[in-house]
Amino acid sequence: MSENKSITETESTQVDELYKHDSILSSAGEDKSKHEASYKAILDFAGANASDKCKTLACQLIPRYFKYFPKLYKAALTAQVDLCDEEAISKNVLINYYQISVNAIKGLPQFCKEGPDHAKQISNVLGQLLANVSKLEAATAKSALLEVFRDNFKIALTSTCSLITSDENVEEVKQAVFMFLKDQILPEIKRFIPQGAAEESETLLQTELAKLIKSKKKDESFLQVLKNMDMFKTENGRRNFINMVTQSSVLSHNQDFTPEADGDKLEAALSEINNIGDGFEKSNTNAPYFNFLIQKVIQPHFDVLDDKTRVQVLRAAAYLSPYTSASDARNALPITYQHLMLNIPMPQASSGDKKPEINFSYLECLLYTFHQLGQKVPGALNKVCGIKIVTGQPQDDMGDYSDKRSEMISKLRYLEEQSKVYRQRVEALKRAAKATAKKEESQPSSVTASSDDPTTAHAATKSEETKQEQVIDAKQVESTRRVVYNLEKLAENLSRANKPVFLRPDQITLSWKDRVFKKDNTNAPSAPSSSSSGNNNNKKNNKRPAPAGGEQNPSKKAKELYKPPNQRGGDHKHKNQGNKGNNDNKRGSGARRRGGKN
Repeated sequence: MSENKSITETESTQVDELYKHDSILSSAGEDKSKHEASYKAILDFAGANASDKCKTLACQLIPRYFKYFPKLYKAALTAQVDLCDEEAISKNVLINYYQISVNAIKGLPQFCKEGPDHAKQISNVLGQLLANVSKLEAATAKSALLEVFRDNFKIALTSTCSLITSDENVEEVKQAVFMFLKDQILPEIKRFIPQGAAEESETLLQTELAKLIKSKKKDESFLQVLKNMDMFKTENGRRNFINMVTQSSVLSHNQDFTPEADGDKLEAALSEINNIGDGFEKSNTNAPYFNFLIQKVIQPHFDVLDDKTRVQVLRAAAYLSPYTSASDARNALPITYQHLMLNIPMPQASSGDKKPEINFSYLECLLYTFHQLGQKVPGALNKVCGIKIVTGQPQDDMGDYSDKRSEMISKLRYLEEQSKVYRQRVEALKRAAKATAKKEESQPSSVTASSDDPTTAHAATKSEETKQEQVIDAKQVESTRRVVYNLEKLAENLSRANKPVFLRPDQITLSWKDRVFKKDNTNAPSAPSSSSSGNNNNKKNNKRPAPAGGEQNPSKKAKELYKPPNQRGGDHKHKNQGNKGNNDNKRGSGARRRGGKN
């Protein structure tokens, strides 16, 4: 009892002493710097021998008088950071412990205001505190770091980014700081960039973001945040964004590619293409991805890739093809044509009972790519496929390649014919399925789930599962219909003997992309998207755009639906056996850290 009383008296004496020094400094006016002894005493009360109440008060007084004692800057910062790391080792001190650490964290930004040279260290400390197990401390550190960003944007940015890219920090700290930047800073970047220093700040920001992309390039949400920043929305900004991604890309070094050893390289490249998205369109460039896909994947290794990877590669190349430079298009054109012709059988080879397979998914991509490349270098077409277009360029070969053109027309017309037949069969099946669905809707349900009867409950569950399968089938059928519709259109325009037509991207929509409905675009097919979201513009009239051929969108409750052809890897194969389709079946580290190197 007497021991506790003694501790209380000692603590009270310390607190009174601390308030005395606070009073001396606060009443000194402009002469505070003359009372260095009082400030040293406050620092002493932040030490290990001081009571919790003294530490709680000291962590508020240290930053308050910090600027008046330059010689004690280092000692003051050390004392304040130590209080941020205060541990609850005594019994019944949990509340005091949080009061000490939280108040100490709140005081850190004041050091930056009075001495910007210390902003780097403070940003470093606060960044590491973001990984604390205590949610209260982490939230306080987040608020304090936001304050530092508002007052010292450039220093805070470089310091926190270095925490992520440094190999010396634990993963928990790196992830906590990365999430802070991604969620708190980048979406509201305009609030933190100093007035009059926008250009300089954006240059620094791009430099630091390029470093982050190298370590966080697989984080798709991060790249989405970057794309939505105003500085990357302009044409030049999109080009800068692509440059940042490509500089850290697996393709930044011109190395050979082999599917067996470099499968992860191809996967990373495809992921980067997906993350950049419409950046290619807005910047009108596709380097270095298109050349990599054509020259190092499709040309030498297409046959050894599995079906799924083939479709992914061809779709990526097709998506990028409109943004190809003329020189790259000239090199890619013969490779594209070669694979196009290899995948279209000759009509005479179709005689007899057994019909050759036609992979519609491959051909949609290859034909679309050929259309886009042909527009870029019309003078190069004659030597490749016999389409003679005089441009006056000296490198154009105007020799006689009519045999190639005859073969091309023959194959394209055969493909157009088969695509048309296949499309008509799919549309007929869709109409039949729709009629069946309407008939079922007009009949009362014969099964009602009951908690008292497990048999009927099971039957109702199976019925619901069947409906879900029908919805999936309906989407697959619509996807198949869109593939063959596009093939029919692409082949028909290219097979015109006298004047072939090369379709632009706004004249045809690839089957795996959402439809874009344009009132003045009569050339684009009007089939609805296979996306479940549909088109919001049509909700008012409760109508959906009619697909080509006049049919309506298939009912989700259709019972009997056509099962699409072989879709291994998302591809659509059609074996022409009497025009019958074949169907074949994815606190951070627990430790508080004071230092950290930048």
